[in-house]
Amino acid sequence: SHGRDYAVVGTWGGDGWAYIFDITNLASPVITDSVKVDARTINDVTISPDGRYGVLSREGASNRVNGVVILDLADPAHPKVAATFDEELTGGVHNMFATNDYLFAISGGDKYVIINVKDIKNPKFAGEYNHPNSRIHDVWLNDGIAYSSEWGTGVVAVDVGNGKYGGTPQKPVLVGTFPTRSGASHEIYPYFQKSTGKVYLFVGDEVMSRRGKVWEGTDY
Repeated sequence: SHGRDYAVVGTWGGDGWAYIFDITNLASPVITDSVKVDARTINDVTISPDGRYGVLSREGASNRVNGVVILDLADPAHPKVAATFDEELTGGVHNMFATNDYLFAISGGDKYVIINVKDIKNPKFAGEYNHPNSRIHDVWLNDGIAYSSEWGTGVVAVDVGNGKYGGTPQKPVLVGTFPTRSGASHEIYPYFQKSTGKVYLFVGDEVMSRRGKVWEGTDY
């Protein structure tokens, strides 16, 4: 914005503080402002591709109503709270993904809620997807397909607006699932390769102990 770059940073166990940095000079980032929300932890921060809005996820709110806080980024150095949204999100929001018109927010590790944010001051519930008997940790979108990492279920692909499989944000349609070897699918990232036109999924697991395995890591 205005030839400058900014970063919004949440805090874990930081009493609901988020900080805005001017990172135009990466060697010396400068805090330009802060935002305080009712939360123990801001577990995720996301910004819409067009830079119109940002979102802070909340866990551990004092009234147990967690949900998300939507920021107006008209002046990115000094964001203003545009709205809060907590419908179907009281269980705490761990991860999120933003498109220009919709926000996908994981609710209580069980499902993701799709929020219409065309008007950031008046967000509305659009739809949700809850894979049966499955826990979810991460969701990313590519071309209207939502890819979620869901532990023992593995990768879950859902049409949430691509339309090829009949899905919309209001009525998501399951495309398919792919189990991963570890049974602990934790993070996911779809990568579109322009040279081949293919989409690749990078999937990470959360195996806390790798003792005896090739990548054993350090023993804390």
